[in-house]
Amino acid sequence: MAGNSLTDNSDFIAFDFSSDEEEKKTKYDNDESGYHTKSTTHKTGESNSKYPWIRNNDHSRQIEISDWLTMEIKDFINYISPSAEEIQARNGLVKKLRQSITSLWPDAELYCFGSFATDLYLPGSDIDMVIVSKRRNGKYDNKSSLYQLSSFLRTRGLGVNIEPIAKAKVPIIKFVDPTTGIHIDISFERVNGIKAAELIVSWINETPGLRELVMIVKQFLSVRKLNVVHTGGLGGFAIICLVRSFLKLHPRVVTGSIDPLANLGVLLIEFFELYGYNFGYDSTAIAFNDKGDAMYVTKHSNPALQGRNPFLLAIQDPHDPSNNISRGTHNLRDIKRAFGGAFELLANKCYDMYNASYKERLGQSILGDIIKYKGKQRDFEDARETVTNHAYLAASSGSSKSGTLPPLPSEGKRGKLHEDFQFYSDLSDSEDELSKLQAVYEKSQESSSKATKERSIKVDQLMGIQDNEDADDSYDPTQLTKTAVQDFSDSDDDDTKSQAKKNGPKVDERNKRDYWLMKGSSF
Repeated sequence: MAGNSLTDNSDFIAFDFSSDEEEKKTKYDNDESGYHTKSTTHKTGESNSKYPWIRNNDHSRQIEISDWLTMEIKDFINYISPSAEEIQARNGLVKKLRQSITSLWPDAELYCFGSFATDLYLPGSDIDMVIVSKRRNGKYDNKSSLYQLSSFLRTRGLGVNIEPIAKAKVPIIKFVDPTTGIHIDISFERVNGIKAAELIVSWINETPGLRELVMIVKQFLSVRKLNVVHTGGLGGFAIICLVRSFLKLHPRVVTGSIDPLANLGVLLIEFFELYGYNFGYDSTAIAFNDKGDAMYVTKHSNPALQGRNPFLLAIQDPHDPSNNISRGTHNLRDIKRAFGGAFELLANKCYDMYNASYKERLGQSILGDIIKYKGKQRDFEDARETVTNHAYLAASSGSSKSGTLPPLPSEGKRGKLHEDFQFYSDLSDSEDELSKLQAVYEKSQESSSKATKERSIKVDQLMGIQDNEDADDSYDPTQLTKTAVQDFSDSDDDDTKSQAKKNGPKVDERNKRDYWLMKGSSF
């Protein structure tokens, strides 16, 4: 009998490492295991080596499959969230480095930014730090400081595998802490990362579901090695912006029709559908207004969002409209293909589980086929509420001393982009549902500029089902669907295999879309 291609890690995006390569890893390589403990309160129940986060959390009795997926997402987030030991180890490491560096340079300050400062880090993620002079005079932004600190870290035994990268656009020192095995990146005199961390923390606090979806998408891309920017992957800030804009422009979320935290399963599937099939990468960019609210604009509205290759993701930096934070994501076709495949896998697995008997559901995971967590067994305790992450606290309170976040330039300076807008929230129940969604979308695209109005993008091009005639000629969603069906045809279920081969996709895209529109618990 043919093996299952999903469990064999041969799904729609192949892994780039082999078993031989895994054996060559040093003890300082990131392995998603870190320095965790096993909770004594979760000893009962069967351990599932494939899907360890479902231990003691069997949701197979759920009538609504979307509720099952939502609960499993929450289980996985709880499973990979940092333990008390992990938070304390990172706090201790940052404190040690801060004390050591200030002993070398008394007028220097060391700050954290990135995923550790925003509490969006996966097990084994690195820590991004920046050294800033107290006088904010750029004193340490030079090669001399780069090499002096590298020598200092080496002679004091503060790091191993120390690698100063002087020729990068942003020179950094990369090294590994010998005690915890955590990877560290230190840059100099760049406060934009600090400001971004403060903004992201404010987004998390005001956007329910943002952290959960970001963590799932980050893990999804990480195991497929599509999250490394210098190889064309999608960086952490860009992922956050994608999820933020998805939630803030989702018609049912902004009108209060659904609670995001109660409908994470539906939203995850729709996220993959939007960015895997329906988003207009050729002409559409994601931007943010002065209040940090997301909006869609045409690439032609801002020269900074245009590139040599029109089929690239464009995300306008919330702090600098002249900067496209996703300009390095040149591997967009693989990322889009992965998102599309994830939509197919999740939707088909949900249909399989909906029609399966209770016995067939036992031990199954809807999320597992796209997550593929490869780390060691972890505990199930999210310690973020009991142990303070000092870097997150600094970003939350804005105590970075970097000043308040600068406002975006005025409309005249940024090429007449969209003005501030508000969504409809008081639509009457008697209005037609389609009219509601259309009204919400059109309101989000309003502008005082007639030229901008003429460039507005229709809702069916951004949120609807993409017409095959308008699809990118170089990318065939039908072919991707066939690939996903072939993956499922390798399953042990002979009936499923036969049906997939004879009938192709189990349901067409529009039926899937209609199905998920009805699955929110508040619909």
